[in-house]
Amino acid sequence: MKLVSAFAAALLLIACAGADAEDAPPRQDAALLTACISAALPQGGMVAISDPRACIGQISRACHDAMGDGGDTTAGMVACAVRERDAWGEVLHQSAESLRQNESQTQRAALAQMLEQGEAWMLARCGYAASIYEGGSLARVVAAQCQRDTMAERAIDLQLRLREGAL
Repeated sequence: MKLVSAFAAALLLIACAGADAEDAPPRQDAALLTACISAALPQGGMVAISDPRACIGQISRACHDAMGDGGDTTAGMVACAVRERDAWGEVLHQSAESLRQNESQTQRAALAQMLEQGEAWMLARCGYAASIYEGGSLARVVAAQCQRDTMAERAIDLQLRLREGAL
């Protein structure tokens, strides 16, 4: 029951973060995302209440809501997706730093390679996804949302790695 309450509290915090939609720093948004992931994962032998990937889009939705009608424009949708992508990037960075402190030299080298190749993969993947719109305004939205989702997947993977190491 505590886990459900923590998850609900994280979602409430994320919704409240919309008040500063364009001004919220990535670290503040990253803390909300990390809380959401923690609430979704199993703790103390309990079963997970949800997939941590359900946290993807939370910041973007709060941002859209805070922008009102401006959140439905191309510029608004891109800005909100970029804001969340940056927050996931901060989660990724914080997770990588924690892993580096506790892993072997071989693991740190593999992590560095994964991070470097992950950035290139994200740009290639999202460029391809956006290409369906051949440079139209929706291409920018698709590219930004794809980058958000890809960055989130990478960050969640590292969060899961951190938690596996803590077991």
